[in-house]
Amino acid sequence: MKVIGLTGPSGAGKSTLCSKFEDLGIPCIDTDVIYHKLVSTPSPCLDELREKFGDSIINENGSLNRPALATLVFTGENAKENLANLNSTTHKYVWDEVNTLLTKYINQGKIAAVIDAPALFSSKIFISACDIILSVLSDEKSRLSRIMERDGIDREKALARISAQPSDEFFIENSDYFIINSGTREEMYEDLMSILEQEGICH
Repeated sequence: MKVIGLTGPSGAGKSTLCSKFEDLGIPCIDTDVIYHKLVSTPSPCLDELREKFGDSIINENGSLNRPALATLVFTGENAKENLANLNSTTHKYVWDEVNTLLTKYINQGKIAAVIDAPALFSSKIFISACDIILSVLSDEKSRLSRIMERDGIDREKALARISAQPSDEFFIENSDYFIINSGTREEMYEDLMSILEQEGICH
């Protein structure tokens, strides 16, 4: 089974591509969904985050206070260090869930599976698991509007998230393939199909 690492900056269009993968019978593992489940209730992952970032990131019901954590990792002088600490803490817990799903898909005889991981390049564990790395990119204006609508945040906070992420050039240089999401959805799907055909996944 080929494992495709799907990444790219926030708001570029990874979710749109995942829907196409699913239509083709290629399962997608959304690491953000796994992460949100891990921090929605008290867990060892949350305990470790509390130790690193303090009680202010924990709600009264024991779940993660996402806005408080986002402020720490996307703004301020220590934002980059805090983001690195967040990733190093959470990735091992997320990987346990991802590995379980990959094993299941191998046993089911799937020809390929996708790991949808925005922070793919910050984890050696995830990188080593991927046979192919595909990045999705888009212009900043489109990304801003998508992030603001998706997450219900203002332009300033959306810009802070964008500035905290690697450049397009970084994604291009470190990926096997990249897709520019600047046209229609159909054009994006055509680019994907071309890549899958080159890899012998779809014909």
